[in-house]
Amino acid sequence: MESIFGNSIGLNNIPQIRYLQAPAAFKVSHLKKFLSSKYDLNNLKKSMNIDIIYDGDILLDDFSLMDIAYAYSWQRVSII
Repeated sequence: MESIFGNSIGLNNIPQIRYLQAPAAFKVSHLKKFLSSKYDLNNLKKSMNIDIIYDGDILLDDFSLMDIAYAYSWQRVSII
């Protein structure tokens, strides 16, 4: 199986996990813009949408990281 970034995904080839450290006021819309520019998604397809999903729910663009932490009762056990 291959990811959208050209990396092969399998049992022996687990992708490296990376985390983005962002302030609590960081909004989902900013995260979408960041990912779009980081992976150059703007130039690939103009009709491509990015959805940020947490706990099975698509997050609204207006949500900040603090809003997500409060709305989903985040307990600092794991990373958001």
